[in-house]
Amino acid sequence: MAPAADMKSERQVVQAAPAAKARNRTWLAPWLLTGAVIGLLVAVGIGAGVVRTWGGNRVPRPDGHLVVEKEKADDLPTVTEQEPEPEPVVAGQFVKRDVVFVNNMQTDLHLFWWDAGASKEVEMGALAPGQRFASTTYSDHIWTFRQGTRLVRSVAITPKSERIVYARQDRSGMDEYYRRTGVKWNNIWPRPPVAYHMYGTDTIGDVDPVVVPYAHWHSTNDDLSKLAQENVTIQVETVSTSPRVVRISNFMSSDECDEFIKTAKDNGGFQRSVTTDAGVVHPSRTSSNIWLDTAVTPLFEHVSRRMFAIMKIPYSVARARKISESFQLLHYGPAQQYMSHTDWFDVDTEDNAHYLSVLKGYNRFATFFLYLNDVDEGGETAFPLAKGFEYDGGVDEGCTKGLRVKARAGDAIVFYSMLPDGNLDPQSLHAGCPVLKGEKYAANIWFWEPTRFDLTPDEVA
Repeated sequence: MAPAADMKSERQVVQAAPAAKARNRTWLAPWLLTGAVIGLLVAVGIGAGVVRTWGGNRVPRPDGHLVVEKEKADDLPTVTEQEPEPEPVVAGQFVKRDVVFVNNMQTDLHLFWWDAGASKEVEMGALAPGQRFASTTYSDHIWTFRQGTRLVRSVAITPKSERIVYARQDRSGMDEYYRRTGVKWNNIWPRPPVAYHMYGTDTIGDVDPVVVPYAHWHSTNDDLSKLAQENVTIQVETVSTSPRVVRISNFMSSDECDEFIKTAKDNGGFQRSVTTDAGVVHPSRTSSNIWLDTAVTPLFEHVSRRMFAIMKIPYSVARARKISESFQLLHYGPAQQYMSHTDWFDVDTEDNAHYLSVLKGYNRFATFFLYLNDVDEGGETAFPLAKGFEYDGGVDEGCTKGLRVKARAGDAIVFYSMLPDGNLDPQSLHAGCPVLKGEKYAANIWFWEPTRFDLTPDEVA
């Protein structure tokens, strides 16, 4: 909904008119007193009639919203007190805001937007408990949650208003989570646990053998249709419990690694990596990359299907339901690195193309990272906050302590940006350490939970 001149709240900063001149006050006083008395009597009469009209427990405001009187709300157990009036908004300050409205109550609600031009509320839809509604709105717009005709909460959007608007401002669940775990809740609240399979145990060194189809390809045996029917046993080893990181030995053959690098070069080659969707070049990330579809060649699709089988997400479902992103292939030359960062999107940051998805609780939950060559020295993947590890030395502070996974051709790691309960894990902070000797080629795919974008009805079916 684009801003318009007539889309204004009645809550505006209005400059008071100047006082009348002193010489006019004396003869006007009796008339003003008489008018005030008459006005008071009329107001009392009208007010009494209005209260009777609305049954005595709902009072209309000038903007048409119905206010539930606190002492009359006993029949509405999910509303404990009247929401305070939204803060005033200066007219004309139209600032676009991407907002998600969340029904965090135990009853069905309806969401309304106040159309000031038409002087009426426009229903945007019904929200079941836990359901969310995402919208691009503007400052000076008013949104209202209702249970039937009863007001639950009314919010005036401001240039700095909250990006996640809850029907009830109740942080008790998030506070209890922190008391119980000692970890801040970083995702939207509430959010269901992760539904996809997650590897890793509570013991470092545990190995989980996984049998999957799509056996390794070698240049001497290029019949992918037959290899797709052959199984291969993959060893999945827990190398960190917090964050959750597993190493997959011999995920790819050396020929597959070489072919990945060749395909990247044949499709335009590597370009300087950026750090945001806006294409910002930043000294914290000095590598080069290229994006390729998982089916850019038959071999890419073959390896992708092996990967998805390990993740226990059917390849066709993942592509149709937008669960994964494209392949990112990477090249690090001497001294190049990617300093400490997380792969998940912050719910308080708007500078990414996935912001409305993130506000619904959708986010990256796992990174599948492939090593395409041996690095002579450096180039490890470091997890500086990994519990139980300590290192000294290195260049980037993220590579001086914690877990460091050596780049070894054909191996892969999977690390999780989410905890099993759906919280975003700050322990998943990681870095691509500087290459000290030689060069590094790698690739990765990010998996989302539950999905990357909203699904169309056909995709849901």
